[in-house]
Amino acid sequence: MPVRWENYDYGQRGLYFITICTKHRMPVLSQIDEAEMDSADTGKFNWKTNIMKFPLCTDDVNVQPSEIGIKVLECWNNIEKLNRNVTIDHYVMMPDHIHGIISIGSQPLLNEVNGRYPYQVAESTEHRVLSGLIKDFKSVTTRYFKRITGMQMSLWQDSFDIKVIFNHEYYIRLYHYMLNNPRKWMLEKQARDVDR
Repeated sequence: MPVRWENYDYGQRGLYFITICTKHRMPVLSQIDEAEMDSADTGKFNWKTNIMKFPLCTDDVNVQPSEIGIKVLECWNNIEKLNRNVTIDHYVMMPDHIHGIISIGSQPLLNEVNGRYPYQVAESTEHRVLSGLIKDFKSVTTRYFKRITGMQMSLWQDSFDIKVIFNHEYYIRLYHYMLNNPRKWMLEKQARDVDR
């Protein structure tokens, strides 16, 4: 069960690191493989080829979304279009989960004041709690999942994980964790394949 801070307002202005896992950790969102890529295209999702490219370690890694994965990415990006005062920052979609940083609040949050973000002092007047945003996201993507696969079950686990990003160092650490997640996944898969 994910840890939530008691009495913390997860709708207040701030940066939040979200992890949402598929039901039973089904690897239905994407496929990860190694490939040669032009470094100018890295870190972006190419809607024509349906490939997300990441420069990691010494090689490049492709995250190839499945049909449902493409719908999940569309819905993830729609969060900020449908919710005023919410911005989607960096994200990565893995075969069985998605990580993303969501910003709530109208002002840029990466301007530190004395090592702390300004939202720790001032709250936003706009108020949309993260659990409501994620509930809507899961509901819409589950409907697509059922339509595409014919499976009558939720795409997602019941809960999700939230980490509050209180400073720039933590933001950078989580950003690099996301960036390296596809590389780690691929290396672990290669190790499992060798063990067989």
